[in-house]
Amino acid sequence: MRLSDGAIKNDPATQDRTHFARGLAAGHARVDVAERHEAIAEVRRELGGAMEALRGERAVVVVDLRHIVDMVLLRVAIFLVAAVVLAPLVAHVYARVWPRRRRDSQT
Repeated sequence: MRLSDGAIKNDPATQDRTHFARGLAAGHARVDVAERHEAIAEVRRELGGAMEALRGERAVVVVDLRHIVDMVLLRVAIFLVAAVVLAPLVAHVYARVWPRRRRDSQT
């Protein structure tokens, strides 16, 4: 299947290439290239600034998360130490108040 010459001329991509080629022939390419380089440099500057801002935000989040994890681990550690220390005391008090079985009622 071949495209006719009219279909190729009406293709937008072909028209863009033709316009660019005419611009090259007329000497406009230097202006276009300079503008393109300036636009690329501006985008790179903006991207670099955005990435620096994100790095700063990430650092803040990491510090906050580290603080939260430290507090949770500290609370778990304090709970475990309290359980180990208080378990014998609770057992001792519990054993004193628990009613004992009478030996003579077992008969």
